[in-house]
Amino acid sequence: MHQIRECDGAHGTSSAANPGQCASLTRFLVELLDGPGGFTDIFLESGMPVMLRQAPGCWVAAEHGGVPCIPGHDQIERFLHGLLRDGDHHPGQGGSQPRWVAELARQGTVRRAAVLSELIDGRWVSHRLRCTVQRQRMGAAFGVVLRPVRTVPSSLEALGLPASAGHLLAATSRGLLLVTGPAAAGKSTTLAAMLSALVARRRIHVLTLEQPVEFLHPRHAGMVSHREVGTDVDSIAEGIRQAQRCMPDAMLIGELETEEAMREALHAAASGLLVLASVRAQDPLAGIGRMRDALPAPVQRKLLAASLAGVICQRLVPARDAGGAVRLDLQSKVIDCRHPELAAGIGAASDEKFAALARLLPLLGDAVETKPVTAGLADARTEASMPAGLA
Repeated sequence: MHQIRECDGAHGTSSAANPGQCASLTRFLVELLDGPGGFTDIFLESGMPVMLRQAPGCWVAAEHGGVPCIPGHDQIERFLHGLLRDGDHHPGQGGSQPRWVAELARQGTVRRAAVLSELIDGRWVSHRLRCTVQRQRMGAAFGVVLRPVRTVPSSLEALGLPASAGHLLAATSRGLLLVTGPAAAGKSTTLAAMLSALVARRRIHVLTLEQPVEFLHPRHAGMVSHREVGTDVDSIAEGIRQAQRCMPDAMLIGELETEEAMREALHAAASGLLVLASVRAQDPLAGIGRMRDALPAPVQRKLLAASLAGVICQRLVPARDAGGAVRLDLQSKVIDCRHPELAAGIGAASDEKFAALARLLPLLGDAVETKPVTAGLADARTEASMPAGLA
């Protein structure tokens, strides 16, 4: 039986008397993912216990029978070869090598969407993951972060977001809608719910740009084209520039990380497209500020003010249920950026005038709402009669 100890300090570590290697790392992780949850990410490092991220600043060791799983370097490498089987190889010394190995050697990091499958009690259990691999300790070790990828949520309300989030989306046919929040706040899941709502009701074509593609959306009234950065296109910025060739009505951008990507996203929104994108920031003003910093020219900032339709800011915060168990709550706030005073501050050339919006934002939109995380964000469990790729 797997155990997850309570976070007992800044580092959230726990100890065990007889640590040892996992007999099967894949089985250990599948059973962990198939359990009650209570974590957002799994961290693997060569020669170190498997760690679980329960909340920001709260990491705990996962144990089996009171003993933590400590995978070795070779064991993690074998696990990655099975998880990241790409189907194509690149020439290397002594033959060919998997694409993820070549990319890791070239860039020092790899990001992929993957499916982890194992036969448990006579049935195949599968979990979709976002996998990030990095070289560590001067190339002598792997660092791996696994984040469960959820099924496409049925609605924004099902995630625990306020009804005003759906109203804002329904009232917006062009311009830029931002989802902001820190890492592991559920931004990708919120974007997926927004896209799902769009194609369910509108006969439109949506192009997604993600690294990696996390959610595959079936065709409803509208249709969706998925492009993965690193596989289908070199970068987010290049993908936005190429988008006009696909004639989309809307775009979903997994995350705007570079100034170039932010500028291209703004130009797409200003051209008449509806652009849904996430920006990593602690609050709405910081998210808008990151966009402003990427657009220093006064004309660009005025374009941002004219194109920014709204911001959904969210974060996951730890709490305890009635039984004392750790759970995650979703805090969110929805802001309609078409308010005249807010638009004037966003478009102002002066940073002081923009900073003055801090007093205005609490008065706009709904109050901050806090709700327990629902199945859309918390449950990554899926079952299949056969593991993906082997049917």
